[in-house]
Amino acid sequence: MNRLFHQLLRCLPLMAMVFACSSDKDATSIQKAEIVPQPKSIQYQEGKFVLNQDTPIIYPEGDPVLEKTAELLQGYIMGALGFAPKIAAGTPSDDGIVLTAANQDASEAYELTVSNDRILINGQSAKGTFYGVQSLRQLIPAKAKGNEVAISAMQIQDSPRFSYRGMHLDVARHFFDTDFVKTYIDLIAMHKMNTFHWHLTEDQGWRIEIKKYPKLTSVGSQRKETVVGHAGRSNEYDGQPYGGFYTQEEIKEIVQYAQDRFITVIPEIELPGHSLAALAAYPQFGCKGEHYDVATTFGIFDEVYCAGNDSTFLFLQDVLDEVVALFPSEYIHIGGDECPKASWENCPKCQARINSEGLEDEHELQSYFIRRIEKYLNSKGRQIIGWDEILEGGLAPNATVMSWRGMHGGIEAARQKHDVIMTPGSHVYFDHYQSLDKEVEPLAIGGFTTVSKVYEFEPVPEELSEEEQQYVKGAQANVWTEYMKSSEQVEYMILPRMAALSEVLWSAKEDRNLEDFKPRLLHAISYYEQMGLNYAKHIFDAEIAASPNPETGKVEVALSTFSSEPIYYTLDGSEPNQQSEQYKGEKLSIDKPVTLKATTFLNGEKGMVKSETIQLNIASFKPMQLLKAPSSRYEKYTPALNDGLRGIMNFGSGAWVGFLHGDLEAVIDLKQPTEISEVKVGTLVQAGSWIFGARSLKVYTSDDGKAYKEVASETFPETTQEQKDMITDLTASFDKVSAHYLKVVVERQDKLPEWHKGSGQNAYLFVDEIIVQ
Repeated sequence: MNRLFHQLLRCLPLMAMVFACSSDKDATSIQKAEIVPQPKSIQYQEGKFVLNQDTPIIYPEGDPVLEKTAELLQGYIMGALGFAPKIAAGTPSDDGIVLTAANQDASEAYELTVSNDRILINGQSAKGTFYGVQSLRQLIPAKAKGNEVAISAMQIQDSPRFSYRGMHLDVARHFFDTDFVKTYIDLIAMHKMNTFHWHLTEDQGWRIEIKKYPKLTSVGSQRKETVVGHAGRSNEYDGQPYGGFYTQEEIKEIVQYAQDRFITVIPEIELPGHSLAALAAYPQFGCKGEHYDVATTFGIFDEVYCAGNDSTFLFLQDVLDEVVALFPSEYIHIGGDECPKASWENCPKCQARINSEGLEDEHELQSYFIRRIEKYLNSKGRQIIGWDEILEGGLAPNATVMSWRGMHGGIEAARQKHDVIMTPGSHVYFDHYQSLDKEVEPLAIGGFTTVSKVYEFEPVPEELSEEEQQYVKGAQANVWTEYMKSSEQVEYMILPRMAALSEVLWSAKEDRNLEDFKPRLLHAISYYEQMGLNYAKHIFDAEIAASPNPETGKVEVALSTFSSEPIYYTLDGSEPNQQSEQYKGEKLSIDKPVTLKATTFLNGEKGMVKSETIQLNIASFKPMQLLKAPSSRYEKYTPALNDGLRGIMNFGSGAWVGFLHGDLEAVIDLKQPTEISEVKVGTLVQAGSWIFGARSLKVYTSDDGKAYKEVASETFPETTQEQKDMITDLTASFDKVSAHYLKVVVERQDKLPEWHKGSGQNAYLFVDEIIVQ
C-alpha cells in the first residue's frame, strides 16, 4: 500500500453514516443514528447542528492529548467532507465541536450531546472522549453533497462492556509493512477496540530487531522459500526467498501511533515452542545445538528451546529486556502453545532439569519454563499472557490465559482466579473461511465463521459463577496469516467480521440484536467500499438455514440475507434467476429429496448461489444406535447421520461424525419390514486434516434385530497423497430384500501412511448421511 493511499485511508471515516443533509437543508426530521458498536443509550431531541467550514474544533487549553484527538477528528472531517475545520483551545461553553475529559484515567465512558449550537463530547477520560469522536465520525456522511451537513440533536451515553477488546495480527508467517500495520491500528480504533496483539516471532520468521542478537533478523527473518498450497497436503514450494522485519525505530513509531489512538500494543515473543527462526540464528539454544532452518512450511515442529540449558534463559531475558524497553504495555505475550515434548524427552540436559527440579514430566518442565520467564518479567514490572497450554503442568502464579482451544481453558483459568481473554477458534479465528463454497474463496486454513456466527459469540461462559465471571476481561479475534500473503487479503478476512466482534465486546449483552445490527452494518459496508477496502461481500448473499424436524419427518428451511434485496430460489437444482420463486419470509417445509438453490441480486448483479441438498430417504429420522462410540467431540452430532441433510467440506460444521479409534457400526430400525436395494454413506476426505476415506462398506439386514445377514460388501482404495479434498458416497447395491433392521458398517483406513506428517497415528473416518433406497 503506497504512503499516499495510507494517509488518505487514515483520514476517511470507516463506520456507518447516519442522517446527514446537504446545504439545501431539507432534512428536518429526527433520523436513527446508525452506529457500530451500538451505544448504551441514545435519546433524540428537537433541533440539529450544522457542520460547515466555519465550525471550530475546541479542546482544553494545555491538554496535548485532546489536542491530538482534535487533530484526528479534523482529519476525519477533511476526508469525508473535503474541508478541515480549524482547531483552537477553548472552554466547554464555546460553540462548535467541543472536546472535554474528566480525567478519570481508567474510564472509557463518554457522553456525546448534539444541540443547535454545539456538539459536546465529554469523556470520563481522554479515552472516553476519543471513543465519542469515533461515534461522531459515524454521524458524518462520507458522500455529502454541498459544503455543510446537518446532524440531528441527540444525547448519547455510552461505555464498553469489556475492558479488553482486541485484534491480533500474525506478521511472522507473512510480513506486512508499517503502513499496513498503521492501517490495521486505524481499523482497531474505528471499531472502538483498545488492544493490538502483535505476533512477532514464529518458526517461519523473526520480525523484531534485537540489537544484542543481530542474527535474529539477518538470519531468522529470512526463509529460503514458502510452501505452495495447503501445508501438510503439498510438497510444492515457490523457490522464492521471503523475509522482512521491523527496526526498533519503526516499532517505536507504531507504538506511538497506537498510543495516540488509545490502543495498547501487546507484543508476542513465542516460547518455548514455535522457535525455529530463533534457533536457525542461534542453534546453541536448542536441544541438539546445531543447524536449524527457518521453516518453509506451516504447522508444529519438534524443535523448541532447550529447557535444560541456562544460557537459553539468559538469551530470552536479553531479548525480553529489549522488548520491554520498546513496549510500555503491562502485558507481554509469551505464547506457550503447541510445544512438542519430543526433543526434551531425548535431551540429557532437559532430563537433568526435570530431576534437579523435582518435576514429574515434560509437561511440568514446560510449566517450569513459563514460570521462570514470568518471574523475570514480573521483576521488570510486567505481567505475562499465554495461550491456554500454559495451564498444562500448573499455571504460572500471575499469568493471564488466552483461551483459544474453545472455552474450557478460560473456564479453568477463571476458576483458578486468573484473568482470561477469550479467543476460541469456533467464533473469532478470522483465518477461517467465510463461505462454504471454497472454489470462490481464497485459500484459508479451514473452519467456517460467518459474520452472524461472530455476532452470536458470548465471551462469558454460563458455567462460571458470578464471581468467576469477573475474571473474563474480554476477547479478541486472531488473524493467523499462513495463507494471507497481502494486506488486501487481511482486509478481506477481517472485514466485516471485525464490526460484529466490536459490538460483542462493547455493547451490553441484552442490547445485542442481529436484526438491528444488520442495517447498521450495511452502512459500514458503504464506507468500506468508499475507502477501497477489500471486504468480504458474503453478507449480501442468501443464507440457507435448514432444520430437520424428526417429529414431522420434514426439513424446515429459512432463507435470509443482511441486505433488503429479495431472495429467489429453486427446488429442482436449476440456477435461480429473477423469474424464480421469491422467498416470502415463511419457512419452507421439505418432505422429499430436493436440491435447493438460492441467490440475491444487488443492483442487478447476481450474488453467489447457495445450495443445500436435502436427501430425505427411508432411513431419515428412524431410530438409530451406534454400536461403537465416535470420538467424544463429535458424539453430539450423531443425529446428523440420518437427518436428511448432507455434509459440507467443513468437518467441524456439525454435520459430520468422526471416528478415530473404531469403525462406524450403525443399527437402524426401519419401524416395519421395508424393501431396500441400495445403501449409500457419505464420507469426507481431507488428508491434511488426518481425515481419510473408508476401507470398506458392509450392509446387513435383520427381521428381529438379533440375527443379521450380510447382503452387500464393498472395498475401496486407500487414500493417496495426491487425492484432493472431497466428499464421496460409498455405495453398496444389492438385490431387493425386505428388512426391518439394518446394520451399516464402515471400516476406517486405520493408520496414517508413511508419506503423511502424522505417519503411524490413527486416521480419522468422517461420516455424514446414511441413505437407504
